[in-house]
Amino acid sequence: PVGGELASHQWRTEHFNNPWLLGAAVLVRDETAINYNWGYNAPAPGVAAENFSVRWTGSVYFGLNTEYTFYATSDDGVRVWIDGGLLIDRWQDQSATTVSAKRYLTEGTHPVIVEYYDRTGPAVIQFWWEPGAPPSPPSVQPFEIIVDDQDPGFQKAGPTSSWYFRSVGYKGHTYWTYNSDAQLYNSAKWFPQLPQAGNYQVYAFVPKQRADTKNARYRIYHSGQEHSYSIDQSIYFDKWVSLGTYYFAANSTEYVYLDDITGEPYASKKIGFDAVKFVSTAQPGPAVTPAPPPVTPVTPTPTCSIAPILGFGQVWNTNPTVRQRLGCPTQAEISTWSAEETFIGGYMFWRGDLRLIYAVYNNGTWQSFVDNWDEGQMESDPAIVPPAGRYQPKRGFGKVWREQAGVRDKLSWATAEERGLQASWQAYNGGLMLWTQTLGVFVLYNDGTWIQP
Repeated sequence: PVGGELASHQWRTEHFNNPWLLGAAVLVRDETAINYNWGYNAPAPGVAAENFSVRWTGSVYFGLNTEYTFYATSDDGVRVWIDGGLLIDRWQDQSATTVSAKRYLTEGTHPVIVEYYDRTGPAVIQFWWEPGAPPSPPSVQPFEIIVDDQDPGFQKAGPTSSWYFRSVGYKGHTYWTYNSDAQLYNSAKWFPQLPQAGNYQVYAFVPKQRADTKNARYRIYHSGQEHSYSIDQSIYFDKWVSLGTYYFAANSTEYVYLDDITGEPYASKKIGFDAVKFVSTAQPGPAVTPAPPPVTPVTPTPTCSIAPILGFGQVWNTNPTVRQRLGCPTQAEISTWSAEETFIGGYMFWRGDLRLIYAVYNNGTWQSFVDNWDEGQMESDPAIVPPAGRYQPKRGFGKVWREQAGVRDKLSWATAEERGLQASWQAYNGGLMLWTQTLGVFVLYNDGTWIQP
């Protein structure tokens, strides 16, 4: 295809001598493109010339935050999955036919799976994509709003006898208190007066003294949503620390919250309550949470060909924002063997049927990865020793945690061992919903953000 991106990607390719992708693959190899016209010939020695199937799995880097158009030409059937969402579903006998579908992707690496089968006659499969126009630069001028611990927008609560202050930190003043293991005693809120709605990166100032907890649990309340982000205050000294980027509606109900519950032994650590800064996304700097996509979200109608049911249906039908952002389902809900693990900074999920791993972070973002761990490989790294009561993830979770940039920093240690279980999954035009019995429903949007309704 002219102008499309077709080659220069590493694909793990599995060939099957049946049209259903069943049983053990008769040939497994790496390829750099999905661009074949085999005609009446076999794809490779040992593979049948008819009634065969192939699966390509790749971790593909996309260089823009934009909407991509994906194309597949096949004779006979083809399916395409991106981040575990079914994008193209043309699983039927047919002469060579080209189909396309659009999907917004954030800049970065995304798992892509292409499945193909040939019944009889000529065998053809091509897969490629084209990026849309890059997003326009922000039109607003960058600015920042700071709420210090002595400003009117700062409100602290709890017994005054357990609040202390020190002449350190931002503007030479910080409040602090001792931590609690489980019971709430002291807390504070920072209310910003934002001049306009939009995306803001949120920072907390950590003073060089009276802040040594390893688990300060900030909560960001914004635009009717709540997200959490934990930081280790003991490793920062008079430094602004990012809590992520979030959309704020610029109303009086939005704030950042911090309390004294850290889960550490009672009164063993100190928590600093200093300034909080809100920076408009036009301000240069690393973006922890991608901004919403610059495309019009799909607005579903009651005539979706596949209707969400049960728990997913309840979330979709009762939450207009979820319904608007997800759009219609692209496949029926499925239940498949999965796994989950909780972390200080979020969660990891494994989807067995597609061998995909999802990292869901407390800063409101998520990523997905191909599970490249196989039996016989190292389950965990003996050189990495977690603190007491924490765990190093193992197997596929552990490989992603150790090898994928930023995952370990965002998730930190696991708080429990990995659990295998049946989970429900459903793909939508605008993302995914997943459900586990222990953790409930998660909504993963295509723009790389998530909520738990």
